[in-house]
Amino acid sequence: MAPKVSQDALADICSLIGWAAEGKFITPEQNRRLRKLLAAEGGKRRKPKHLSLHIRDCSEKALQRAIYLSSYSNLVFSNRTIRKVFWGDVEVPVRSEGVLPRGSCFDLVGGAKENGETDVLCELKMGKSQDSPLFAALELLAYYEVSRKDDTFCFHENSVANLLKWGKASDPQPILIVAADSAYWDKWEKRGQAPLQRLASPYRWPSFFKLQLSEKNDWFKKQKQGERYTPCLGPCEWKEINFRNESWVQAHED
Repeated sequence: MAPKVSQDALADICSLIGWAAEGKFITPEQNRRLRKLLAAEGGKRRKPKHLSLHIRDCSEKALQRAIYLSSYSNLVFSNRTIRKVFWGDVEVPVRSEGVLPRGSCFDLVGGAKENGETDVLCELKMGKSQDSPLFAALELLAYYEVSRKDDTFCFHENSVANLLKWGKASDPQPILIVAADSAYWDKWEKRGQAPLQRLASPYRWPSFFKLQLSEKNDWFKKQKQGERYTPCLGPCEWKEINFRNESWVQAHED
């Protein structure tokens, strides 16, 4: 059983990480990474420079850049609510300063409002990633907790968010998203490790989305004609996966 937690306590996130590690739902290395992330203090100021959109990668980074370049995505929630999210930047450091584990960045940041606030934070996975949905959720929660220590985000100098002078959302509850393509979800739904129903914790978990791409397999590899290229996507529907089992949730909320 996942421990009950309140939204704002760092100790609660540590408790969740401990539960996941004890149940072997995350690896020892993932456990160490998350704890190191939450404990990080001090260090040099982090300031992203130029965002490269001409890349070599044909997997997750390509998908990330292609989503960013598409300008916006429509998130279709399980209650049929549709939110249009405008993407402002990618690989945004979770803190403006501090000694953090390598790669501690929000994969995508966006806004679902018209006031230029960053209120959508996304962890992106793709295909054969070895990171389980549970680890992705814990990682995003840890990123969010760490990011709350700053009043603003450090965007890439040429990003949409920086050019439009986006600020950090004042809302203490941004939209947290773990998103991945169909291949990723098909893989993890078939595994017996970390049942996805466990994600229906009383904690405010991120929402989970399946990216229903119109492109066939190896789409980015087919785009890449030279050493570098700029990845692009066609229509891409973001559909929420609802892992909440109503009877399970009721049984654990009493």
